[in-house]
Amino acid sequence: MFGIRLNGEDKQKFSLIIEIGKRVHFTSSLPAATANPSGYSMFLRKYCNGGRVLGISQPGGIERVVDIEIGKSGKRFHLIIELFDEGNIILTDGGDYTIIQPLKKHRFKDRSIFADEHTPLQPILHRHLLKNLLPFFRLQMPIPSGRLPHSFSWGGKFAEEACRIADVSRSEPAVTAPADQLFAAYQTILKRTEEERSPCITKSGCWPFILGNESAVETFTTFHEALDQYYPPRGKELVTPPPKPKLTREENIRLRQLDAIASFEKKIKRYEVIVDAIYTHYPFVQEILTTLKSASATSSWQDIEKILKASKSDVASAIKRIYPAEGAIDLDIDGKIVKLFVEESIEANAERYYELAKKFKRKRTGAFAAMERMVIIPPKSRKT
Repeated sequence: MFGIRLNGEDKQKFSLIIEIGKRVHFTSSLPAATANPSGYSMFLRKYCNGGRVLGISQPGGIERVVDIEIGKSGKRFHLIIELFDEGNIILTDGGDYTIIQPLKKHRFKDRSIFADEHTPLQPILHRHLLKNLLPFFRLQMPIPSGRLPHSFSWGGKFAEEACRIADVSRSEPAVTAPADQLFAAYQTILKRTEEERSPCITKSGCWPFILGNESAVETFTTFHEALDQYYPPRGKELVTPPPKPKLTREENIRLRQLDAIASFEKKIKRYEVIVDAIYTHYPFVQEILTTLKSASATSSWQDIEKILKASKSDVASAIKRIYPAEGAIDLDIDGKIVKLFVEESIEANAERYYELAKKFKRKRTGAFAAMERMVIIPPKSRKT
């Protein structure tokens, strides 16, 4: 789902919501923005943010496609919103509709939806020429239940409405269907959509006018309002958290010291665990250090790394990384990754981590002492 905020004349604000393959309309409020916008959202911001909407059109008036023309920095772009099939959003240039980037990439028999491809809008049926419809109705096929031929760019309830107005059974073969009656019904529906619109919500859905013998559950001034009411809000609304209490300078310092102490304790525990692991697996660590020290005397670390990668032994798989410049390795000791220096003894490697643990113990002690010395002065109450 995508939301676009538009600024109109006289400081008017508009919000356009796009649900791929389903709907596009103005809404009273957009869902709360996600913390991590999609890559395509960021892409559209680059091209559209700060631009000017030059026009919003629906090709032919019946196609399930919306074309938003945008002008920015002397250039024009088209944001094409497709509502048929699974839907798509395609940004093209303002000339011959060369694709800059689509949301979804597809390759169809008659068109390719990839960057730099030319994508003319779907062929538009000239709805005022009966001759364009008659050939299709002469096909030896039934009118599918609940659906008129694809050339109408309709489906579902509107196809049923056309059959109802024409008094034609949906199961009647097209070869015997009265083309004149169907076309007249087709024109009636278009006229009602364009000139006799009465947006409503019925038990079967949201429509620009009442279909068949249904009755309206609720009516609206515009179709945008009807759709906005029909579709429930998506996503959580923004909740304003309660204001945090204002802390004094001393209280802020104390909180930072507590955070630092927690960090010191984590590091102390980590280094002490590493020291214990080294001595607990003394023979295993000793064998690896001795073997690698001997090998590095006659072979380069690059050659040693190749040999280890080719080996499937448990010892080789325990060596997770090699640091040639330092003569060191990352060794998996009982699930703990420990950096060891090959030229140093086990005791020297363990002592390195032991000293790190002592260092952070001193830091922890210093932090506790500083907290004890600090005196928190309560804020003065204001006189009323």
